[in-house]
Amino acid sequence: MLSATDIANFLSCHHLSTLERAEARGEIKRPFFHDPGVELFRELGKLHEAQYLQHLSASPGFQIASIPTDIPLPE
Repeated sequence: MLSATDIANFLSCHHLSTLERAEARGEIKRPFFHDPGVELFRELGKLHEAQYLQHLSASPGFQIASIPTDIPLPE
């Protein structure tokens, strides 16, 4: 199954899909570069999503479904 991010990554760089598949098979390891800006974007994204969800839940005619995130994955 492909996510929207997978498709966007493929469209921007076909080689990236090859690298990600090789990483998934354990053939290579993804390099890690610490970037403090990434954490800021992550937090701002979470805040934006929470505010938008609050906006939708306050709007008449919308029903919000919660998907549990604490379900353990099978090993």
